[in-house]
Amino acid sequence: MRQAAENLLAALPADQGAALRFGFEDPERRVWHYTPGPRPGVSLADMDRGSAKSVHHLLTTALSRAAHTRVAAITGLEDVLDESEGGRRARHAGDYWTAVFGDPGAAVWGWRFE
Repeated sequence: MRQAAENLLAALPADQGAALRFGFEDPERRVWHYTPGPRPGVSLADMDRGSAKSVHHLLTTALSRAAHTRVAAITGLEDVLDESEGGRRARHAGDYWTAVFGDPGAAVWGWRFE
């Protein structure tokens, strides 16, 4: 998992790498939302293909194949939900955000995909 997080950070341009990183004690680490909207970090929509693949590689370090399949299906269904809601919430598959809290090389660190 550490290596996958470091690979993700290395895959991002400097500005996105800075936007994705937070201190481990940042209060944002404890904030979680279920509803669509901007989050701290970088969205899949703003990443290039290689960086987005690095996010999915990080996900596979924490999830079973079945769970990762569900995540991929859920993110893809955002466009279907947007259509069924008449576009009022502006959902889209790229509106999933990744953040890294602390340094993946440290004893204590974390990440979030939301």
